[in-house]
Amino acid sequence: MKNKLFKTLMLSTLISTVGVGSVFAGTTDKEYETQSTNVSDYSVKMTIENKQNVMATANLEVTGLKTSAINDYFVKFVEKDYNSSGELTFGDAFSKNNTVTDSPFLLSTTKDGKIMSTMDDMLYLNKRDYYAYIYNCTKSKDSQRYCKTTTSTPIKVEKEAMPKLTERYQIYFFGQSTTIGHPYATVFTLYPGYSAKFYPYKYNLKVGIIEDSSVIRAMAKNESGAVEKLYEYAKNATNGTTFTHEIGANNREIDVSSLPVQNGKYYYLYTTIVDEKNELMDLSDVAIVMAKNNLLVNDVDYGEYSDIQYEQKDYEYACYSCTNEYVWTAKGYQAKTCTLVDSITEKSKCVKNAKTGVEDYILPGFLVLIVGGSFVALLNKKSHFKKI
Repeated sequence: MKNKLFKTLMLSTLISTVGVGSVFAGTTDKEYETQSTNVSDYSVKMTIENKQNVMATANLEVTGLKTSAINDYFVKFVEKDYNSSGELTFGDAFSKNNTVTDSPFLLSTTKDGKIMSTMDDMLYLNKRDYYAYIYNCTKSKDSQRYCKTTTSTPIKVEKEAMPKLTERYQIYFFGQSTTIGHPYATVFTLYPGYSAKFYPYKYNLKVGIIEDSSVIRAMAKNESGAVEKLYEYAKNATNGTTFTHEIGANNREIDVSSLPVQNGKYYYLYTTIVDEKNELMDLSDVAIVMAKNNLLVNDVDYGEYSDIQYEQKDYEYACYSCTNEYVWTAKGYQAKTCTLVDSITEKSKCVKNAKTGVEDYILPGFLVLIVGGSFVALLNKKSHFKKI
C-alpha cells in the first residue's frame, strides 16, 4: 500500500515538472501575442516593388497584426473554404492538404515599420483569387513550434493593380553589333514575373506601321482615351510583323532583322502573353515608336502632328500638301505647315509619285507625251537613214 502511494506521488511530481505541454501537443507553457480575431481588422496584399525598375518583384504586405519578439508570424495561402482555426504544431499548420502553396511566407518588419515577406511572382500574375491565414507561432524551444491562426476564417488577399497601359514593358531596339550579328530588340517587364526561374512563359510582340493618322494625332495631343485608341488599333491591326519570345533574365534579345523599317513612319508595339493554360492576368500592352536612321526609337518626335489646328470640326476631308507628301485628312485637323490642294478632290489621287514628286493622276499624261515624243523621234531617225 505504501509502495503504491509512493509511485502515485512520484508520477504526479514528474508530470508537474515536465509539463503537460511537453507530453501532449502543447496546451501550456506557450506564449502568443494577443491578436484580433476579426477578419476585417487585417489586410493581406500583394504589392509591387521597384515599379519603374526592369526587375520588378512581388511582395506580401500585412496590416493589422501586432508583432512581438516572442513570436514568429507566417502567411499561408489556402483554399477559400479551408478551415485551419485553433492551435497546431508547426508541421501540421503548413503541410496540410487543400492548400495553394507548399511553403508559408515568413513575415518580418521593415525599417519603415511595414510587415512584409517576399513571395513567388507567379502568384501575383495568376488571375485566381487567393485566401490566407496569418499564423502566430511560438519560437522553437523544444525542437517544436506551435502555431495558431489569428482568425477562424481565411482572409481574402488583395492585389495591387497592374501598371497601366504603356507602362508594363520597356522595349528597346538596337542595330547590328559586333557581338550580335543582326538588329535586335530587348524586352523588360515592369510588373512582377520577369525572372524565368519562377515560371518561364512566352510573349508575342507585334510591330507595324500606324496607317491611321487620327491615332497619331491623338497621341501627339495627349487626348483623353488616346492610349486606349492606340491599343485597339494595334490589337486589331493586320499589317504587323509578330515575334514570339520567352521571357527570361538571360534570354532577352529578339532577332528583328525581318522587320521592314521606313524612316519617318510611326509604329505600334503590341505585346501579349502566350497563356496556354489560361491562368494569367491580361498582361498585354501597347506603345508608339518611330523610325529614325533605320531604327525604331522610343523618343517619338510628333513633328507637325503636335501642332494641329482644331478650329474646324465638320470632318470634311480634303487633300493637303505637307512637306514632301500629300495627306488626305479632315479639314481643320491638318498641320499649320500643310496647304490645301484644290485640284484634288479624291483620296485615291491625293498622293505623290515616289520618284518624280508629281501627282499620280498627272503621270499618265507625261507618259503619253514621252511615248509620243519617242515615237516621233524614231520616225525622224528612220527618215534620216532612208536619205542616206
